[in-house]
Amino acid sequence: MPERLVIAADPGKAGALVWGTSKERYHWTKYPEKLEGLKRLFLHVHEEFPPYAYPKRLAFLERNTGYMAGMKTSTKRKGEEEEEEGAVSAKSMFSFGRVTGHLECAFVFEGFEVREVAPLKWMTAAMIVTGQKSLIGERAWKNHLKEKAQERFPSEQVTLANADALLIFHAAVTGRLR
Repeated sequence: MPERLVIAADPGKAGALVWGTSKERYHWTKYPEKLEGLKRLFLHVHEEFPPYAYPKRLAFLERNTGYMAGMKTSTKRKGEEEEEEGAVSAKSMFSFGRVTGHLECAFVFEGFEVREVAPLKWMTAAMIVTGQKSLIGERAWKNHLKEKAQERFPSEQVTLANADALLIFHAAVTGRLR
């Protein structure tokens, strides 16, 4: 039976893509800044993992929940300035949604079955205890995820940019994320 090709995507400027067939055979890259970079990426994936050799092609795309961690917006109320954690401007959300749409379209065009996964779903599948972010703060939470990714990929240079995508990929190739 042919192996399946998996791509895990954490879209956005600070995100990454991980593709491969197992924990031992994979590659990753930061999310391309332009559509041309996305095109080159898929050409590379297609060359290394041609569809005839890997007919089962799954893409796990982190779902856009409308919350962008670490982002703040300021609002003025009667002379006071108030910041709201996690809130982002409509322009930022539009840009993020557009990037996610480009990626989803590329997946479909390349013959991938797309599975959107909410952060809670992939974190649970990656066996990460959730619900701690509000207690320890956003930065500490991201570092915690980075540590968990490093545990699963000890020979990899794990960064804040690739940690989520690596964890999604790990959960997918180990069969915990479906």
